Amino acid sequence: MTMTTPLDSEIAQLEAELESDPRFLRLKRLRTLREGYLDLPAVAPSNAAPSDQQESYFTLGPGPAQRSGRRRSPERELALQEARMLLRGKTEPTRITEIDAHLEARGIRLGGSDPLNNLSALLSGAGDFIAHGRAGWTLDQPH
Repeated sequence: MTMTTPLDSEIAQLEAELESDPRFLRLKRLRTLREGYLDLPAVAPSNAAPSDQQESYFTLGPGPAQRSGRRRSPERELALQEARMLLRGKTEPTRITEIDAHLEARGIRLGGSDPLNNLSALLSGAGDFIAHGRAGWTLDQPH
């Protein structure tokens, strides 16, 4: 039998309030992205700055072998994750402008002199997106 306390109720209420805060949602996505991308365990929130003995958030410790080429920024990885969620299950191509609008609605902006070309290049280099010319993009669906 599970015992609940007034503290549990307060925690549940605070979690419910935070679920609607875009910053909290982004934090959760970044933690999930970090776990999956770096194959590292979750980190506890910390207000302390990393010391010389600790690895910072952006340094790679022992882990999976790094791909050749440049590492994507967490923002670009988040953009790919959101694009995958948008396109998952869709069979018709989605225009790049719709994907960009979806990302911007979630506070993700890739920037650059031509943001749509930048987004197209990101999707193209990810390996699991298929370009359909001006019609848009789909996810490479397993057969």
